[in-house]
Amino acid sequence: MITQALNTLRTTLIFLAGTVLVACASQPTPKSEMSTPPPLAATSPAELEPVETVPAEVLPADPWIFFNIDSDEIHQAEQIKLDYLARHLKAYDISEVQLAGHADSTGPETYNLALSTRRARNVLRYLRSHGLTDLNVTVMPYGESAPVAENTSHLGRKLNRRVEIQVKAPDTAYPSPIATNVH
Repeated sequence: MITQALNTLRTTLIFLAGTVLVACASQPTPKSEMSTPPPLAATSPAELEPVETVPAEVLPADPWIFFNIDSDEIHQAEQIKLDYLARHLKAYDISEVQLAGHADSTGPETYNLALSTRRARNVLRYLRSHGLTDLNVTVMPYGESAPVAENTSHLGRKLNRRVEIQVKAPDTAYPSPIATNVH
């Protein structure tokens, strides 16, 4: 039952991630407005309809939380995903999560490593502020060392500015780390 619930949760969050990415990719944002995301009118997964599909190879197996350039602020669209995740973690009494922070290659490598740490810690703070105070969390900052897309386009950089959330089902182990040079 827990495995089925985790799969349902992953599917819904993948849909949300794809919807947000499509919205961001289809409407270029002027540089002066990059720190402020466009408002999200829908408030539940059922209300969100993608304009087009995002290729399956860019979608995560687990929830991804995306960030603006040089920012660790969690925006409204990402809060919806985290709220959904928090409700399910509570409902299924799941208490172990791994947060992997990432950055694009804009800026110095050491700065990006610190930024990826701040992003993961802000996701942790958000989850704890929503009642998950007993959550056992591993924070793994990767900086720019584990990109999922080329850093040569706006969409590629957007995909790399993320925190990956891996939910550990009871009595299972996390998958192998995605990078070997974790600090």
